[in-house]
Amino acid sequence: MLIATNKRDSIKRYKLIKTSFQYLELDDLKQKNLWPITPKHYFKFQISKKNGSKRDLVSVDSKLKSIQTSIKEELEEKYPTSKFAHAFISNNLDTLDDIVRPKGVISNALAHTNKKVVISIDLKDFFPTISFPRVLGMFKQQPYFFSNKQASILASLVCLPKGVDANRGLPQGAPSSPLISNLICNKIDKQLGQLAKKLDCIYTRYADDITFSTNNINRVKPSALVNEIRKHVVRNGFEVNEEKTKIMFSNQRQMVTGIVVNDGLNLHKRHVDALRATLYNLEFKYKTTSQGIKAFWKLGSLRSFDSLVPVGFIKGETPIRFVKSASKEDGKKRLIKTTGKYQVKTYALHILGRILWYGQVVTTAISDPYSLSKNSYISPKQERRIKKFEEMLAAYYRIADKLNWPVKHIILRLANKYPHLQSLIHFDPRYTLKNIALLVAESDLITKVNKLGKDNQEYLDFYKESPETFQRHLLLRSRFKQSFKIHDIRTLAENGWVDPKLQNELFEELNTRKLADLFHKSDDGKGHKVEEILLELVKVVAPKLRYLSSNVRTKVLQVHKEFVGLIGAEGKDVKLDLEIETDLTKSAIQAIRDLKNATRLYEHNNDTFYSRIVLPSINDSDTTKLVDINTSGMAPRLITEIGAWKKALTKVLQSIKESASKVNLDSKQKPFKIKFKDANPVTGEPVTLEIFKVGHDNPFGKNLNLPENSSSGFIQKNLLGRDLTNAIEQFLPVGDIYVQGNFKDVDNAKINLTRHKFERIEEMSKDNKESLFFVLKEYQSK
Repeated sequence: MLIATNKRDSIKRYKLIKTSFQYLELDDLKQKNLWPITPKHYFKFQISKKNGSKRDLVSVDSKLKSIQTSIKEELEEKYPTSKFAHAFISNNLDTLDDIVRPKGVISNALAHTNKKVVISIDLKDFFPTISFPRVLGMFKQQPYFFSNKQASILASLVCLPKGVDANRGLPQGAPSSPLISNLICNKIDKQLGQLAKKLDCIYTRYADDITFSTNNINRVKPSALVNEIRKHVVRNGFEVNEEKTKIMFSNQRQMVTGIVVNDGLNLHKRHVDALRATLYNLEFKYKTTSQGIKAFWKLGSLRSFDSLVPVGFIKGETPIRFVKSASKEDGKKRLIKTTGKYQVKTYALHILGRILWYGQVVTTAISDPYSLSKNSYISPKQERRIKKFEEMLAAYYRIADKLNWPVKHIILRLANKYPHLQSLIHFDPRYTLKNIALLVAESDLITKVNKLGKDNQEYLDFYKESPETFQRHLLLRSRFKQSFKIHDIRTLAENGWVDPKLQNELFEELNTRKLADLFHKSDDGKGHKVEEILLELVKVVAPKLRYLSSNVRTKVLQVHKEFVGLIGAEGKDVKLDLEIETDLTKSAIQAIRDLKNATRLYEHNNDTFYSRIVLPSINDSDTTKLVDINTSGMAPRLITEIGAWKKALTKVLQSIKESASKVNLDSKQKPFKIKFKDANPVTGEPVTLEIFKVGHDNPFGKNLNLPENSSSGFIQKNLLGRDLTNAIEQFLPVGDIYVQGNFKDVDNAKINLTRHKFERIEEMSKDNKESLFFVLKEYQSK
């Protein structure tokens, strides 16, 4: 953690921050119409609260919102929030009972379970109270030490202008407001934390909700503690909302941020009962989804716990929902019609979300995946709640099957975590495709990430030691090359990233090994046994699932979903014949076709590299008058991610088109030519697509700023515009994109744009009519 503790340190810290916020100079902001900040940058509207009063919110101008997001990300990365804060925390993790979990509503409530007394205090007008002078003062103090000018600019960008709010408070609706509020509250959190420690209490804060709890009621008199808390609140510029102050003893229902905390964690009985009643009606009473939605609107009084229809749906025979208004005059929402299919899917996911929220609450503090038979420390009450949650999931699965909701696969994946659920839905855990157990290398990587601090040098060292395919993704996310953000590092490590090598291994299985049966008819003409292919699919795909591109993953998951459904409907002996389509196998065969069309090209067929990738890319980029095609060899038998090639090539051609308008071109011939090279099994050279310039050099109007006399190395400067950035991103599942030519300060440079590396090349002969320009090449490890 870098915090300035003296004048020299403060100057160093200011320089670091000034570098990060270099885009906040007044001249730059004026050019973007972001200075001065006026009411035109905000649109004010109101929403109704539960008590019938109104809450003032704002929507922010898109450009200003982008700046506020950047400010939030920079501050979040460099300055810690209080350990007592549980709201708006994106990176911090909470540790309790040796279990690590993200901070949020649940972690806030969990701290106060099984206490003899719980005290809840609400801060009145929380965001409006945090005004411009307070934010300005914070930025000028330790550990920020901004100058008056820089602090004023920052505070103006994150606070409301006078024309919107006379007090210039934090805008409710701006991305920066939650983090700023947490940083402002660091002081009061420290004071109340010390008070809690002194009185043997637990203290947490979730936004404007302050909670104290204790079992030492002999030492703490609740009314006196409330008075002491009130003094600290007022001293820090806030006000207590007396109407919402609650003192809850163990013989009462104790609620913390909407969760009951008397004995473990639970939701209010009325919420659980409403959810169970809805599931019962859907399973045994209603014949269609629309009947369930219409029945909801017939309820006499609609309360929050009855809201089992997605927010935005309204009454009526035609599926309609609210969307944000495009009009800034009245602030009202407008209505749009939706399809019945959209309404069914949205409704189904909404109900599932309510069930999963209940499950998240009642399974908190239990290792994941858990087994009720192995956790003797689970209380009988909590065990009953968990079983109730699993019974809800089983009922939901039956409803999805009955009403044909496209969500059954989600329950099947969850079944691997919940053993009792497996028996309820008769699920064979061997069919699950979710890879629960991480490999040793994956676990080690996440462990290293969790140990990273706040210093960018740590991030750089981690980057250098991380897998090569991980580095490619991290570079793309980095605004300043080799200056990374912990959020990006953690997201990739925990969720996975596209690894072309592992994806190609899957393609090899689909091409020549057991999984090739997906695309071919059976030898005996009776069809393939679905279970055999499914088990092979799980075996091959499960370890690779987190490393597949989103497109390939979607196609594979759809095949998996359909195969599990076939077995569930027809039993383990069901077979599938690709050439005989029935009502039962129709959707499964279509899923196989979709996977096939996304990955397979043929020799001497209409589905070739030329017809599926090159020609459509030229048409989509509108470069038919600029680009010639050498069709030689463009029809090999190939299995690859077709969509990634096509989208990347289209973006490269769009970038070429933009630069070509600035070059004096020979009108007698097309200035660019595309050539294809198939993989060479002898040299190991992979599939490559080359784009040449015809009849002139490759000039670039940029400086590379390379180290003197260096023949190769890493480029710190970002060279990519929007089109090339998109091209790199689209092509990551396949390989790397290169460019070569003459730059302002370097001649004959070859740049790997994906990995941001350069090397000098020999000058091409002057009589050569073609010079290599762009190269799209399948992935090669170092």
